Amino acid sequence: MTDSLLLRVTRIRREAPEVLSFELCDGLGRELPGYEPGAHLDIDLPNGLRRSYSLLDDSRGQRCGVYSIAVKREAPSRGASAWFHDAARVGATLRAGLPRNGFELADSSGHALFVAGGIGITPMLSMLAARTRLGRSWELHYSYPTRRQAAFVGRLRELQACSGALGRLALHASRERHSRLDVGALLKDLAPQAHAYCCGPAGLIDGFVAAAAGRAADTVHVERFQAEHSAAAGGFEVELARSGRRIQVAPGSSLLDALLDAGVGLNFSCTQGVCGTCRIGVLAGIPEHRDSCLTQDERDANDVVIACCSGARSDSLVLDL
Repeated sequence: MTDSLLLRVTRIRREAPEVLSFELCDGLGRELPGYEPGAHLDIDLPNGLRRSYSLLDDSRGQRCGVYSIAVKREAPSRGASAWFHDAARVGATLRAGLPRNGFELADSSGHALFVAGGIGITPMLSMLAARTRLGRSWELHYSYPTRRQAAFVGRLRELQACSGALGRLALHASRERHSRLDVGALLKDLAPQAHAYCCGPAGLIDGFVAAAAGRAADTVHVERFQAEHSAAAGGFEVELARSGRRIQVAPGSSLLDALLDAGVGLNFSCTQGVCGTCRIGVLAGIPEHRDSCLTQDERDANDVVIACCSGARSDSLVLDL
């Protein structure tokens, strides 16, 4: 089975002034692999960038005919959102990896709380659709600056209507009605066994994580757009275990940059420490973890490092490369 997909843009739709959605079909007319709620797609853009986008629909884990993603125009753009908003056209072809999931929906029949900020609503659309289909209760608090900037409100209202008494939708237009989202109050009132999910700007997620500090770790789920910490900045050596080759990671440089500059082939995507694409096994040495995708158990084990943002606490690392 191939580990990449050739996709063709078949529809572009404006969901909000700064948000476009894109429907993508298989370039050869075949069905596409299924995925679980919360999954994302790593897409290679014509300008050389690779970025991750949440899949919007509930595929029920089964093969499907179309993928849907949404892209917010960022200001300033690092190049990806500008391409989608300015250059993408129906008929354009894109190469992508298979769907991956680092923000999984727990298999829980109990109540679930969802907190989204801005474009952070995208991974939750598939989650809410799945819970609605399964007849499970949910509560979504969706925050955005103004009503004009909110995307997918119509779809959310449809999900609420289909859920009946099991679905609750609360919209927070913070600049218009002073209805600022109180994450602490939401989590305080949430049953201990209920699962809570959050995606959005760093400030929202930081507040969510702080408010959830007393909850069981396996009931708290977040997906970040950027790493929680600033990237580590070089000043150590790595050894490639399979060849014995040694590479210096200069001060001010990232491990990923040093490996790429040395001609080492390595997959990477977000360059922000959130997707885990550039994950490398560590055979010796102590990494300095600066990512937002590894679990605490994975960090404590010190047998893996995220190359785009993490460094070394020891003088050197031996990598499984």
